[in-house]
Amino acid sequence: MKVPPLLLGVFLILLISVSCESDSTEETLDPTPLPPEGITISTLAGNWEATMAVFDIRNAGEAESVDIIEQGGTVSFVISSNGSYTLTITAPGENPDIFDGTIAIINNQLEITFSDSPDEFQRFDFQATSITLDIQGALQLDFDNDGTNELADFRFDFNRVGT
Repeated sequence: MKVPPLLLGVFLILLISVSCESDSTEETLDPTPLPPEGITISTLAGNWEATMAVFDIRNAGEAESVDIIEQGGTVSFVISSNGSYTLTITAPGENPDIFDGTIAIINNQLEITFSDSPDEFQRFDFQATSITLDIQGALQLDFDNDGTNELADFRFDFNRVGT
């Protein structure tokens, strides 16, 4: 059977355009870890949703591990290229806890300040690809709403959901 030249040309153009589209998507979604010296806040700018948000809470010598995501909660992290951020943690059945402030990369760590205490900062270890962001460290928060901050180690694993 002889294929008309016009039909063959249209098929080849479609094949080439689909091949080009998939190549550009693979470059954008490269899961290769980024070298720490190549990461900037602009690189991290975008919307992130946690796939894991574990707190290992140390309270009066006792340890308790809580994974907000596993329990049905959500954690979202929005980073702006101007260095501002909003972190929203919603435990199941609770109102969202919203934290905001500024974020920078200092000595290959994320330096976070909170808007309610801008002169204080905390630094956390992190790893990133173009589609994942993992942050871990220690912090003090009032987990049980008794007015006293408890020390906790944490790990957040995020996936990029937009820019």
